[in-house]
Amino acid sequence: MSFDVAMALKKSTGRAKSDVANKLVSMFLHEVSRKVCVAGGMAVSDPLYGESVIRSFGQNCAYCGSSLENDRSAIEHLDGMNRIRVGLHVPGNVAMACKPCNNEKRRDDQIPQLILANSGWESFLCHDGSRCLEDCKTCAYWAYKWPSEGTRRTSSQRQKSAFTVSSSPISALSTGRFEHVN
Repeated sequence: MSFDVAMALKKSTGRAKSDVANKLVSMFLHEVSRKVCVAGGMAVSDPLYGESVIRSFGQNCAYCGSSLENDRSAIEHLDGMNRIRVGLHVPGNVAMACKPCNNEKRRDDQIPQLILANSGWESFLCHDGSRCLEDCKTCAYWAYKWPSEGTRRTSSQRQKSAFTVSSSPISALSTGRFEHVN
């Protein structure tokens, strides 16, 4: 089997156009995020926001609850910063996740019309194997992460309960702030 140079160039040209469009969307969303943070009086880098995230999730992944490590963690936008979810980099939309969950959630963030829930993060946690097609990759991920169906449902519900939306000056442009639920 030989390498098809023409096909590779054709694919890369399409990908380059998409990358430029995504970069422009990202730049726009970051600029809006800066303005929203100034208007709201708090940024993701604010120590008070960091404390809020720690109160909600501790040193654990916001989705699966596994311990975070420096080389295996990622900044997570609960509603993805892309042209479909249009999430912002603002308090209430940023938490920490393990890299596997961060990568897996992208699948839900890229779906134009969510079926399982209204937001990308909630849809990601709703993949319990009961409402998706048999070959759903996100359901397979959760089955791998939590092999026991009972543990999978309990863990998913516990993680979902850590997120609540409250009113804030920036909630009209973001998903709102989350607070820990006891």
